[in-house]
Amino acid sequence: MLSREYFAKLYIFEVRKEHLLDISEMDAAAEGNYSIDEYLKKWDEINPKYPASTDPIVDVVIFRRLHVPTIN
Repeated sequence: MLSREYFAKLYIFEVRKEHLLDISEMDAAAEGNYSIDEYLKKWDEINPKYPASTDPIVDVVIFRRLHVPTIN
């Protein structure tokens, strides 16, 4: 069942495809990592069928959080 509750409202600025290994240090940091190497290691843990070494094409979504509701 779908809920009317939500975690956050987002504004999507851009959606594009790129190769995983084109990630920058800034992109890795935005994903919550300290380095590209750390990001790729976590990628391999989460996506064993699509290891970073195969340089898969990924979807990149650039967004900004607009609103986070308060919890009563």
